Amino acid sequence: MIDLKLLREQPELVKQGIAKKKFPCDIDAFLALDRQRRDIVTEAEQARAGQKAANNLMSELPKGSAEFKAKVAEMKALSAKVKELVAKQDEVEAEWKKLYLTIPNIPTPDVPVGLSDEDNICLEMWGDAARAYPNAIPHWELAWFEKYIDFARGTKITARASPCSWVTWPASSAP
Repeated sequence: MIDLKLLREQPELVKQGIAKKKFPCDIDAFLALDRQRRDIVTEAEQARAGQKAANNLMSELPKGSAEFKAKVAEMKALSAKVKELVAKQDEVEAEWKKLYLTIPNIPTPDVPVGLSDEDNICLEMWGDAARAYPNAIPHWELAWFEKYIDFARGTKITARASPCSWVTWPASSAP
């Protein structure tokens, strides 16, 4: 995941890095949603603080007085506002997270820019990639593989623990 602080403070650097990767994502839309999310969080916190202050004042007033009843009405209005803001915050938060998870990390400055995958530079290779191994089998078909590695359980645990396990990548940019 890309650093949120870098994304907020240096959006042009991030845009240039993503352009190098030829990855489609809208940084400006994310930053606008991020500002909206932060404003809603601030407004909700202020409403909660007002609710708490009204509650403290209400506890000092004699019950049944006109001032007490006014504070009760104020508390109800603040409570409704807090509920509305929290619902809006949850909605924006879900959209924010969805957009945030689509933003890739940026490459280092020394990464060359190419037109396609064929322009990639191979820095190091070992073994003979062209040589065919007639007796080769995939690792999951090894006799002892299931005994030592519980692949099904590992997948189940990873799917629950991973924050982006539900993200589907476009075919052209799969990691």
